[in-house]
Amino acid sequence: PADNKGITVNDREYLCSGSITNMQILNLSRGIGQTYQWQVQNPANGNVFTNIPGAVYDTLHYAQNGLSFYRCELTCNGSTATTKELQMPDYPADQTTVYPPADRGICTAIDDTIYLQSTNHHLGVGFQWMDNDSAFTVYNDIAGATDSFYVVKGSNYSADTYFKCKEECISSGLFRESDYWLEYINANPYCYCEPSNLNDCLPLNFPTSLYTGGMINVSIGSTPFNNTSGPCNNQMGPYNNYSFFDPAIPTNTATLVRGNTYNLSVTQDTVGRHEVGIWIDYDRNSFFDSTEFTFVVPFIPPLPGSTYIAPFTIPLSATPGLTGMRVRCSGNLINLTAERACAFVFGGETEDYMITIDTATAITDLTGQNGLQLQVYPNPISGKQQLTVAVSSSNNRVNTVKILTVQGSTVLTENFKGNTFATQAAFAPGIYAVQVNTGSEVLQRRLVVVK
Repeated sequence: PADNKGITVNDREYLCSGSITNMQILNLSRGIGQTYQWQVQNPANGNVFTNIPGAVYDTLHYAQNGLSFYRCELTCNGSTATTKELQMPDYPADQTTVYPPADRGICTAIDDTIYLQSTNHHLGVGFQWMDNDSAFTVYNDIAGATDSFYVVKGSNYSADTYFKCKEECISSGLFRESDYWLEYINANPYCYCEPSNLNDCLPLNFPTSLYTGGMINVSIGSTPFNNTSGPCNNQMGPYNNYSFFDPAIPTNTATLVRGNTYNLSVTQDTVGRHEVGIWIDYDRNSFFDSTEFTFVVPFIPPLPGSTYIAPFTIPLSATPGLTGMRVRCSGNLINLTAERACAFVFGGETEDYMITIDTATAITDLTGQNGLQLQVYPNPISGKQQLTVAVSSSNNRVNTVKILTVQGSTVLTENFKGNTFATQAAFAPGIYAVQVNTGSEVLQRRLVVVK
C-alpha cells in the first residue's frame, strides 16, 4: 500500500458535532489480503490519532465530535501506510454568499427573495437573517427569519438596507456569517432591474469619448411625451447613470394605442459611437424581456446634440394599463442587444419611464423595406370565401403568417414558403390584423370579416 495509499475524501465541507461522517478512500488499489483501520484525531482524544473501534472497512460512518482529522491505516503483507488525512471542521465552512434571483431592489408593492448560495445545508444547521443600515457595523437579528432564504418585504423598508445570514451548528453554537447583500430602494414602482452604465456620469469634456454620452432629450411623436433632462443622472448611486422619471409629470409619459406605430426621438450630448435601444414591458410582468426590445440606431452623431428617430409599434397582444419603458444608450465597447436591458455596459445612460397601453386598438398597415407589400384579399371577406395572403416580391424563405383579433388573441398561425398562402376564412365577423414575418421584418394589413 505504500505505493498507492490513496486520499481520504468526504462529500461534505464540514460536519456539525453529532452528525455522521461518510469517509471514502480515493485512488486506492484494493488488493486481496489488504486490511483497513480508520483513525481519528480531535481534542477529545488528546489531539493524537487513535483507532476507531470496529472501523475496519474501506469506508467509514462515524459521528463527528468537534473539529477532527481522519485517515485510514492500510496493511498488506506486513507493510503499513496511511491515507492522506482529511480535516473536517465542526462549523459551517462552505461558501455562504447572499444571492438574489434578480437584481431589481425592493419597492412598496413588490418584495424580493434573497437566499444563501451555499454548496450544502446540512442537518443540524440553523439560520438567522440579520439587517442593518450600514455594511460594517453590528447587524440585528430579524425575528422569525430562520430559513436559508428570506423574503424582503418592500413595505417594511423605506431606505437602502444591508442583509447577512448567520449559518450555525445547533449542537455547538459555532457559526459563520455570510457576505452582506445590499437591497436598495428602487424608485420605479414596478421594481425593474437596476441597470449599470460605467462612467459615473462623467462630464462632457472628459478626455475619452468611450465612456461619456448621456441623453438630453427623449420624446415620442404625436404625444405629450417630451422629456428634456441633464446629460446624465445618478439616482441609484455611482456607476449606474440611471434615472426614473415620475409619470405624474405629463411630459414624462404617454398613452399609446395597440397596433399604432410611433416615432421615438433621442438626442445625445456627445460625439462618439453610442447605440440606443428601448424596451417596453408589453406583458406587464415587471421584467424587460428580449422580445420587448426595439433597436433605435447605432449612434454615430457628427456633433453633440444630434437627434435620431426610430419607429416602434405597440403589439396588438400588449396588455393594457400602466407599464414600464426603458431607454438606454451605451458607449463604444459593448453592443446594445435585446438581452442587455439590465446588463452592464460601458458609458451612456439609462432612463426609465411609465407609459399607458390604451384599451383601444388600432390596426395600421405596415410596409416592408424597399416597398415590400402585403396583400390580403378579398377584403372584406365572408366566412364562406377563401382568404389569400400574398407578399409582393418573390422569395424562397419560409414566412410565418398570423391572424390576430383586435384584443391581441391569435386565431391562426401557419408557415408558408414563397409568396402566397391561402386558407378558408372561418373566422367570426369582426376586425383582424394579418401579419407576415419574413424573417427580417413584419408586414401587416387590416382584415374585415363580415357575415
